[in-house]
Amino acid sequence: SHIPEDRAPTGERAGSCRHPSMAAAAAADAAAAARLPGAVSHIPEDRLPAVREAFRTFDTAGAGDIAVDELAGVLRALRYTVNQTELAEFAERYSADGRIGYEQVLHVVGTVHNRRRGPAAMVAAFREFDPDGSGVITVATFRQILLSLGEHDPVKGGVAPLAADMAEEMVESADPDDTGEVDYAAWVRGLTSQADALRRAGHTPAGARKFMREQAEEKAKGKGGKKKGK
Repeated sequence: SHIPEDRAPTGERAGSCRHPSMAAAAAADAAAAARLPGAVSHIPEDRLPAVREAFRTFDTAGAGDIAVDELAGVLRALRYTVNQTELAEFAERYSADGRIGYEQVLHVVGTVHNRRRGPAAMVAAFREFDPDGSGVITVATFRQILLSLGEHDPVKGGVAPLAADMAEEMVESADPDDTGEVDYAAWVRGLTSQADALRRAGHTPAGARKFMREQAEEKAKGKGGKKKGK
C-alpha cells in the first residue's frame, strides 16, 4: 500500500534499511499496527517485519492475501504452533471466501501471541504485588488484580473487563479452603492446564471459557444446596 511521505522513515532510520521498499514495508507495518485495534496491539514491534516476511513467503503473487490453508504455514514460520480447532476458529472469523489478507493475519498472529504469553504475563502481574517473593498474595489483592487485568475477548480481540461474578468464581477456585491467601503461580498453572485440556478436546477458546463458567456455576449451586441442607 502507498505510504505518504510524511509517514515514511527519514534520516538515519531510513538509511539503515538495505532497500527503500524495506523502509516502506516497516512504515506500513507500524501504521497497520497503530490503526488496527484489539489483538494486533499484542504483537511486539520488532516482530512485525518477521510477520510480513512470513506472509510474503506464501503471497507469491503479491496479491495481498493468501489461502486460509496457508495460515498454518505462516504461523509455523513464526514458530507458533496451533491446532486445527484454532485454525478453524480463525478461518471462520477472518475469511469469508477461503482467502485471508495481511491485516487479518496480523490479527491472528496477535491473538496467538497473546494466548501463548498469557500465563507468564499473568504470573508477572501477580508477582508485582508480592514484594517479598513469598509466592502468595492476599485474596483481596488477587481479586483487585483480576479485575484490572480483564479477560481476552475472543470476538473483538484484546482485553475486555472481567465480570464481578467471574472474578468471584476465580477467587473461590484460587482459595478453596478460605485461607485468605492465594498461591498465584499454582493457580495460573491450573487454569492454563484446564484451558489447554479443553482446547485439545476440541473446544474453541470461547467455548472453553463458557464450559469453565458453567462448571463453576454448577459447583456454586452444589455448595448452596449443602448450606441449605445444614
